[in-house]
Amino acid sequence: MLYDGDFEKQPLNIMDNNKNTQTGGFLLKEGIWLFAKIAAVMTVFLGGLVIFGWYTGNTTLIQIMPFFAPMQFNTALCFIASGFALCMLCQGHKPLSRFFGFIAALIAVLTLIEYVFNLNLEIDQIFMDAYVNTKTSHLGRMAPNTALGFLLAGSFFMLDTRRKLFSAGLAASVLALSVLALIGYLSFAEGLYGWGQVTRMALHTALGFFVLGLGMLASLKNADGLEKADLWQLTPFSVSVVVVVLTCFAWYSVKETTNAHNQQYFVKLTGEIENALINRYNQYEQSLHGGLGLFYGSDSVTRHEWRAYVNALDIEKNLPGINGVGFIDYVRNEDIPEYLAMVRQDEKPDFKNYPETAFSDKFVIRYIEPEYKNKEAIGLDIGFESNRRIAAERARDLGAPALTRKIELVQDAQKQAGFLLLLPLYKYRQLPSSVQERRSQFEGWVYAPFMARNFFNGLSDIRDSQIKFKVYDGPIANEEHLIYNSDPDKESYIEKYKSYSQIDVAGSIWTVEWKNDTAFDPPVDDNKPFSILIAGLFFSGLLYYVLTHLILSKEAIAMEVDKRTLELAKSQKELKESLDFQDLVMSRIPDLVFVKDSDLRIVQANDAFLKLYPKHKRHSVIGTTTFEEYDEAEMEAFTTEDRRALKEGFSETEETIKFPDGRVRTLMTRKVSFDNDHGERFVLGISRDITEKKKADEAILRSNSELERYAYIASHDLQEPLRMISNFNLLLKSEYGEDMDETANKYMDFSVDATKRMQALVSDLLEYSRLEVEDAIIEDVDCEKQLKVALSDLEQIITESNAKIEHDKLPHVKGNPMQVSRLFQNLINNALKYKHPDRAANIYIGFENRHDKYVFSVKDNGIGIKEDYLEQIFVLFKRLHAKEEYGGTGIGLAICKKIVHSMGGEIWAESVYDKGTTFYFSVPKS
Repeated sequence: MLYDGDFEKQPLNIMDNNKNTQTGGFLLKEGIWLFAKIAAVMTVFLGGLVIFGWYTGNTTLIQIMPFFAPMQFNTALCFIASGFALCMLCQGHKPLSRFFGFIAALIAVLTLIEYVFNLNLEIDQIFMDAYVNTKTSHLGRMAPNTALGFLLAGSFFMLDTRRKLFSAGLAASVLALSVLALIGYLSFAEGLYGWGQVTRMALHTALGFFVLGLGMLASLKNADGLEKADLWQLTPFSVSVVVVVLTCFAWYSVKETTNAHNQQYFVKLTGEIENALINRYNQYEQSLHGGLGLFYGSDSVTRHEWRAYVNALDIEKNLPGINGVGFIDYVRNEDIPEYLAMVRQDEKPDFKNYPETAFSDKFVIRYIEPEYKNKEAIGLDIGFESNRRIAAERARDLGAPALTRKIELVQDAQKQAGFLLLLPLYKYRQLPSSVQERRSQFEGWVYAPFMARNFFNGLSDIRDSQIKFKVYDGPIANEEHLIYNSDPDKESYIEKYKSYSQIDVAGSIWTVEWKNDTAFDPPVDDNKPFSILIAGLFFSGLLYYVLTHLILSKEAIAMEVDKRTLELAKSQKELKESLDFQDLVMSRIPDLVFVKDSDLRIVQANDAFLKLYPKHKRHSVIGTTTFEEYDEAEMEAFTTEDRRALKEGFSETEETIKFPDGRVRTLMTRKVSFDNDHGERFVLGISRDITEKKKADEAILRSNSELERYAYIASHDLQEPLRMISNFNLLLKSEYGEDMDETANKYMDFSVDATKRMQALVSDLLEYSRLEVEDAIIEDVDCEKQLKVALSDLEQIITESNAKIEHDKLPHVKGNPMQVSRLFQNLINNALKYKHPDRAANIYIGFENRHDKYVFSVKDNGIGIKEDYLEQIFVLFKRLHAKEEYGGTGIGLAICKKIVHSMGGEIWAESVYDKGTTFYFSVPKS
C-alpha cells in the first residue's frame, strides 16, 4: 500500500463513525416511537380524568377555571377513543385502531351535522346530563372546531398510514387547530378558540389536541420512507385545511350575522302583529267602556237604547271579530222571581233565565246586540260555568276588565274557542276602594262575546302573510289549549325562525307561538352563508388541486430530469459497450469488413481488412481510397461494384485481386448502401476469402465428374455381360431343359431371375447417377403434361391392375421435365405395386397452393405402411417386403427424394396401415 501506518487507521475510524451514526439514528427513532405511546396514554388519561370530573361534579376537572368553557362529556369520550386508536396503531393492531378512530369520527360528524343543519340528534347528553353551560350554546355539545379536530384525527386512524404524506397533513391540521386555540387563550382572542356564538373549545381540549397531534406525527415517524419525503408535499393538504377552517369560520360568522339580522326582522314583524292584536283588543275594551258610560249617564238603559248604542258602534265594520255587545245583570237567587217579572213586563215577555245552578247568585244576560246573532245567549246565567264565573267575579272584585279562559259560546254552533270580555258596572262611576264596597255597589257587567278565529283573523295579513302564529290560552304552549292557528294547513315547510311571547289580556295570559311563513322575505338572503361555504370548499378543492399539480409537476420534472440523466448515462454506457462489443466483433470477424463514403474513401474497416496491407501502411488506410495500391484493371473492377451499390443499393460479385501484401485472393463480396442521419450515403462491404474453398470446389467437381463418368461407364458396361448371361441361361433352358432334372431347372430359374434383378439394379443405379447431370437443365415444367407422359408409360400396368386414376389440374414449376415425369411415374408405380389384394386400386393426384410453395400429393388405397417405417422408405436400397412378395430394387423412392431435393422441396408420406398411403412433395413457387 502507498499509505503509512497512520493513514491505514482511517478506514476503521470511518466505519466506527458510521456505526455510531446508525446507532444514534436508531435510538432517535425509538425515542420518537416511545413518545407516540406516551402521547396515547396521556390522551386517554385526559379523557378519563374529565369524565371522572363530570360524574363527581368536580368543575375544576371539567373547565379548569370557572370562566373557561368546559370540556364536554362527548369530547372526553372522543379523547379516550382517539388515545386508544393511537395506542393500537403503535402496537400494530390496525383494525382496532380504525375501530376507535371510527367512533371518534362518527361522534364528530354527527355533531357537525347538528351545527350545520340546526338539528338536535339527541347525542349531546346521551351519556351524561350536562350541568355546566359556561360559553356553551347547546348544553352538552362539543364545540364545532373540536368536532372538526376529532373528524381529522378519526380520519387519520381510519386511513392507511402508508399514505404517509396525507396522514401527516391530517396530523398537522389537528396540531394547527390546537395551536390556534392555545394562542386564543393566551392572547384573550376568543375568536381563535370559538366560532360565532356557539360553544367554545375548552383549554384542556386544545392541550389534548396538541398532545394527540404530536403523537400522531410521531407514530408516522416510524413508517419507513417518511423522513425521505419532501415536506413540500404537505403544503396542498395543509393549505387546503386552513382554507376549509377559515371557510367554516366565515360561513358560521355570516350565518350567525344573517340569522341575527333576519331574526331581528322577524321579531319586528311579530311585534307589529302583536301590537295590532293589542290594539284590536283595546278597541273592544273601549267599546265596552262606552257601554258603561251609557249606564252611568242615565238612571236606566232600555233594550231599545242599548240596541241604538250598539248599532252606532257598527261592530261588523269597526270591531271585526266581536260577536256583539251586551249587558249582564247581577241578581241574587231570592230576587230572581221579581227580576224576571220586571224584565218580562217592561221589555221581553218570553224572557227566561237558564240554566239552573246551585249558586246563591246569578249572572244573567239581559241585553245582547245584535240580537239575531246572539239570541241563544239572552237569559243565560254565565255563572253556570267555572271559567265564565271566575272571570266575572275577578272583574267585579278588581274593578277592571276581565277575560275568560277558552270557552265555547252558546251562540256558536261550530263550538270553536271563544271568550267573554267583561267590564264591571257599579252604582257610582267612582270605583269603590275595597272589594267589600265593590261587591256591595255592584250591579252587573257590560260584556262582549267573541270567537278566537274571528278576533285573530286578518292579523297575519298585516305583513303580507310573512308570519304565521298560534295562540294558546295560558302560559304553556300546549295543543290542548290552542285557541287559534293562523295557517293550520301549512306544516310541511322548514321553519327557520320561531319565537314565543306572552300577552296579558284583561288578566288572562295568552302564549303566542310565532313562525315564519312561506312568504317570509328576510332582508338578508338565507342562502348567502351556504353560498360562502360552497364557494370556500370549492376554492379549497381547487387550491388543493392546483398546488398538488404544481408540486407533482415539480416532482415530475425532477423525476424526468433524473430519468433522462439515468437514461443518458445508461445510453452512454450501452453505446460504449456496444462500440466495444462492435470493435470486439469486428476484430474477430475473419471476413473483410469495410465502409466507404460516396467518394469511395475508406472510413472504417476491421482488422482482417487492414491486415491486407503492410504494417507501415495500415494507419493511413482510413480516409483514403487506396487506389494506388492496385493495378488499373482490378481497381476499375471493384470501384465499378462500389458505384453500382451506391446507385442500386446492392451488388454481389466474385473477384480475384492481388492485394498490397502480395497475395492473390479470390473474394465473394457483397456491398449494400445506406444513409446516415445527415443524409450522407455510404457503402458497407463484406468480402469473404474463398480462395481455398474455390480450389476445394474445383477439386470436388473434378472428382464428382470422374465418379459420375465411372458410374455411368460401369453401369453401361455391366449391362452387356448381364444381357449375355441372361440370354445364355434362357438358351440353355430352352435347348436342354428337358434333359435336366428338376433341381437343375430350379437352379437355372434362380440364375435367370438373379440376372434380371441385377439388370434392373444396374439400370436404376445408372438413372440415379444421371440425376446429377440432369440437374443442370432447369426450365419451366408443365406438371399436367409430365403427368400424362408418366401415365402413358404406365398404361399397360394400369390396365392390368384395373386401377382408377384421377387428378387435380396441376401447375407449372421450375425443374427438369424428365425428372418431374419420372417423379410422378415412380410414385404412381409404387401405388400400383402395393395395391390391396381385396380391392381395385384408386389413385388420386392432388395439388394445393400454399403461400410460397406448391404441395402435391399421390394418394392410394393400398396396403399402407406401418408408422415406424415411414422415415425409412426413402433410404437407398431399403425394402420393407421380401422380393418374393413384391419386386423392385429399393431405389425408386430414393430417386423421388433426390429429384424433389434438386428442385428445392421436401417429400414425406402419411399412411394408415391396411387403408392406404399418401405421398406428399413440395416445390417452391420460384
